[in-house]
Amino acid sequence: MNSAVADLDAFDQAERVVLIGHSLAGILIPEIAARRPDRVAHLVFLSCFVPAEGQTVADEMTPLLRVVSRGMTLFHARPVPKAIAKRMFCNDMTPEQTALTLSGLVPEAPGLLHDPVTRLGLPPATVIPRTFIKTLRDRVISPETQDRFISNVGNCEVRSLNAGHDAMISSSLLLAKCIEESVGRRRD
Repeated sequence: MNSAVADLDAFDQAERVVLIGHSLAGILIPEIAARRPDRVAHLVFLSCFVPAEGQTVADEMTPLLRVVSRGMTLFHARPVPKAIAKRMFCNDMTPEQTALTLSGLVPEAPGLLHDPVTRLGLPPATVIPRTFIKTLRDRVISPETQDRFISNVGNCEVRSLNAGHDAMISSSLLLAKCIEESVGRRRD
């Protein structure tokens, strides 16, 4: 968290930024915005875990994801096994996109999964607008679970994208257009 805030502080102080979080970053971008509200113009949640206040990501996982995450933690922070990752992340990808995705697997920090989250310091959506991009073919966070997380985000624009979990790889142009339409419209 501190390194992300330091990165934000390193940007030109005259510029406000759009924070786009994917998956586990749903617990990070609200905290960054709470720490630097004057620097953040918009929050975009792309198929993000957004647990209820005081809950953990692990509390919100499906039983299968809990088993996978527990195994990764027990075996000293290993990445998701490639066979499981391919099923979870690559269901809408070309062979080239799948190879790229699987080559970049890294361990997740266990604290992200098991530390309670808070959004108490986050300014209201009238100060920092929010968009949630719901991925309709997601095998990591089902569309129904994303609906619950959208509710936890609160007052936000919801956009749907016919893509899997890693839409930034499988549907990058559609995703970019979706973000531009949402964020760009608010800046005009």
